[in-house]
Amino acid sequence: PIEARDAARRPVIVVPESLEINGARARRDLERALPPEARTLDGLDDAALCVLWLSRERGLLLLAQEDENTPSGDRFWGPYVRSLPVETSCAWALDDSTFERTLREQVLANADVTTTYEEVAPAFRAETARARRHVEAVSRGLSGDYGTFLPGVTPESVAWALGVVSSRAMGGDAANARLVPLLDLVNHDAARAPFTSFDVVEYNAVERMRRNDDPDDEVDEAARRVDGDDWTLWSWDSGHRHPVPLGPGDELCANYL
Repeated sequence: PIEARDAARRPVIVVPESLEINGARARRDLERALPPEARTLDGLDDAALCVLWLSRERGLLLLAQEDENTPSGDRFWGPYVRSLPVETSCAWALDDSTFERTLREQVLANADVTTTYEEVAPAFRAETARARRHVEAVSRGLSGDYGTFLPGVTPESVAWALGVVSSRAMGGDAANARLVPLLDLVNHDAARAPFTSFDVVEYNAVERMRRNDDPDDEVDEAARRVDGDDWTLWSWDSGHRHPVPLGPGDELCANYL
């Protein structure tokens, strides 16, 4: 268990920047794999680069499973890719009957909704149809441009990667999208604090979690909000007022909004 006092003094999870999958990392890895005659990656934003990178990583793992002579099964990112869901849960990926059932359940479960299912459903259907067209266009485009040069990159693998990036990426928008392994397993809860970041090189993390060099003092808001390279999850409430103790089996949550 993590008592409130301990939750106030140190983060629950720290993910170093070196494990962040961002546009720069994706571009670097992809450029190493692409031959000179391949289409340039210029023009792709960070989200698209991460989608193409993830599509290739998953494709290589699947090829290795099908052919034991393919030396791709021990890739560094293999454990992370295997931890991701096999099927995306995005609305555009659901079949029509599952989509309608899920939509009805969500509308009826929301006590604040004053309109009926029949009133709101058309707008959700239209938005989902628009998203499907976008996914199909991106999947065909990326696989068509790079699939010849990147084994495992297919319309199906790109669509899967797009679902992962669109539902799990940090950064706020497509121009700054990045995947943070481990933290992207944390679910959303508006009552909890958002992710923060700071540099954990050497003793910086410890010093930034103390005030006045007092090892028994609680971390203050400035220390918890300090910006840096590495990602952290603190067990605090959404207002950063009170640490939240954790017991065995408790779910780790963060405010994604």
